[in-house]
Amino acid sequence: MYCRAQLIKEKVWSAVVMDRPASAIDSKGNLVADAWDIMNESALGTIQMSVKPVHFNSVTVVSTAKDAWDALKDIFVARDNARLLQLMHELRNLKKDGDENIIKYTSRAKGLRQELAMLGNQVDENKLVLEILSGLPSEYEMIKTVLKNMDGKRNLAEVSANLLTVEQWAIRGRSSSSTGVKSQAFAASATKKPWDKKAVVCYYCNKKGHMKRHCLKKKADDANGNKKPGGVGRDGGGGGGATPRAALAYAASAGLTGENKTPDSPSGMSPWVLDSGATNHMAAGGEGFIFKTSGSGAKVTLADGHKVSMKGRGCASMDVRAGNTKGTNGPR
Repeated sequence: MYCRAQLIKEKVWSAVVMDRPASAIDSKGNLVADAWDIMNESALGTIQMSVKPVHFNSVTVVSTAKDAWDALKDIFVARDNARLLQLMHELRNLKKDGDENIIKYTSRAKGLRQELAMLGNQVDENKLVLEILSGLPSEYEMIKTVLKNMDGKRNLAEVSANLLTVEQWAIRGRSSSSTGVKSQAFAASATKKPWDKKAVVCYYCNKKGHMKRHCLKKKADDANGNKKPGGVGRDGGGGGGATPRAALAYAASAGLTGENKTPDSPSGMSPWVLDSGATNHMAAGGEGFIFKTSGSGAKVTLADGHKVSMKGRGCASMDVRAGNTKGTNGPR
């Protein structure tokens, strides 16, 4: 590009794009040919001084500026094709380095796109965003899922802003356990006591040593059609024996320090409903989300069969213990 601009500036570019005019019998025709020869020598000299030493031999074995230009063109076309393949490979295998922040990572991706455009290969912005998302590590898995499932084309500036927010939350969660998102989770389970058959009391005959379902008197009464008056008991009861194992119960709350308190959360936490066997979880409000989108019309089925519309969907981050930030996603 620089060499071409220099030739145009010196007004000798015509020697590259035009062939030498044929000599004529009259003096006027010879003057035109002589003028072209002078212009050709000047253009050829400019080309030879502009190239790197590795290409110098290619432009000195020819006698015209046009031949020198064509030789350089063949060299650079082959080089550009190789560079094009390399850039396409780098974009397809784009990965975020461990010590690379989001700004540097997205800038590197945009640089690859610009180089490809200079070589005549335009990369769509939506495709570039998908390549950037594919190269993110596992700690961005939730935001990747949300952004990849978005309707319509993705804007690089908006996606970069969302990724930067997630990165800042992750840094804040690692640097201090007293700031950012805090959570408390509890699990309760009844202690399993050793089996003591002598302590078990039958709730049918009130005798020790067996349970109601094993009671011989109950089986005999049932066979004869007799029922114990007021015989309401608990199957498998245990007096002072083993206490039935209670089901595990989980509850969790999350929120930002300094946020407004919700009616159900005197500690300033926004209540969440978490299910260890589910991918998505539910929150009563929009607090605590680090990224969210508006509702898509989807509905959530409650335990009583009723359905309610989701107001939005996004990602939240919870610091379940000091220095360890967990993430979750779900509707609100």
